Amino acid sequence: MSRTVSDESFEFFNKSVYSWLVSYLLKSNYSKYVDQNKQNIKKEIHSYKFRKNKLRDIAIESKVKKKALENRMKMLISISVVFYILLLQSLLTMYIFYINNINNYAVTSVSSIFNGFLQLQKNVDPRKYVEFF
Repeated sequence: MSRTVSDESFEFFNKSVYSWLVSYLLKSNYSKYVDQNKQNIKKEIHSYKFRKNKLRDIAIESKVKKKALENRMKMLISISVVFYILLLQSLLTMYIFYINNINNYAVTSVSSIFNGFLQLQKNVDPRKYVEFF
């Protein structure tokens, strides 16, 4: 079989069409794939940045909450310490008043006894009872 010019041209045309078709399909699929991957990568980067920002915001928020909680605890501790000091002071004051009242009663009773003895001594003539002393 001898080849003619038309066969060669057809063969060339056929090869070029196939190569063009294959390259078109590959390029279109590849470019689609690349574009899709680029979009996925952009989404991932965006979501990563969003997550990173979110995590950073959460970290900052947790630090702020921790600081606020520490300040509240310090305030609560100082208020409770002041409350307990005032409570102890009032209890100590009541105890002092109680002891003072007991002392007053004791002093008044002892002094009344001594005063009673003094009154008795004034009323009693010691010359009558010299023998007992």
